Amino acid sequence: MLSELLHSPWAAALGASLATGLGGVLVAGLSLRLPDRLLKKALPLSLSFATGALLGAVFLDLLPELTEALPHHRGFLAVLVGILLLHLVERTWMGHQDSSHAGSIQPGTRAIVMLGDGLHNLVDGLALAAAFSTSPAAGLAVTVAIFVHEVPHELANFALLLESGLSRRQALCLNALFSLPSLIGAAGGMVALGHFEHLAPYALALSAASFLYITLADLIPGHRKPVSHRRFAAQILLILLGVLLVGGVGHPA
Repeated sequence: MLSELLHSPWAAALGASLATGLGGVLVAGLSLRLPDRLLKKALPLSLSFATGALLGAVFLDLLPELTEALPHHRGFLAVLVGILLLHLVERTWMGHQDSSHAGSIQPGTRAIVMLGDGLHNLVDGLALAAAFSTSPAAGLAVTVAIFVHEVPHELANFALLLESGLSRRQALCLNALFSLPSLIGAAGGMVALGHFEHLAPYALALSAASFLYITLADLIPGHRKPVSHRRFAAQILLILLGVLLVGGVGHPA
């Protein structure tokens, strides 16, 4: 059953977009029931794991696939352009919202955060379409990396929405609604790549760029805060585990 699903790029991309989008929201919603003290300790560690998963997906799956489809200089240039475009879009259209310093959340800020979440999920859907159009292994690796990142990402969104005055049920429904662009991105990506197959490597480059941008802009800065030696060792271990998990999924023995 799983094998048949993976060999149907359409079914695999749409199924993965639903699993990562709604699954991330559901797991994050359930995590909110944890005691606050435990949640505050677990969230930074989950970000370390997500960092490793995203880096593993880029360097163990997406870039190797990209270098097989395009000359090295063209593929790496496409990734660089993708990173710059994502930065441009974030800074000029949405503005950058630091979810780790929520402060007093106004309705306008709430709207910007959710629009950013919708765009983020749309790009995730495109990444899934590009990966599954390339190979089942790349698709699986990207699926795991997105899901692992989505949980702490959605937790941060929940915290913002709750601080803005929404109830837990309202925050859950709003996050679920803005996870749907992932499905739109996956479907749109599959349609576009079906008509313009030559664009598949560039879609893969955009996927790699989005993962690198998330890591560099959102995750790595969080690791620069002073921590104890024990916490630092735990962060490094979880980053390595994230890399190994994605590497194992993308390249099973």
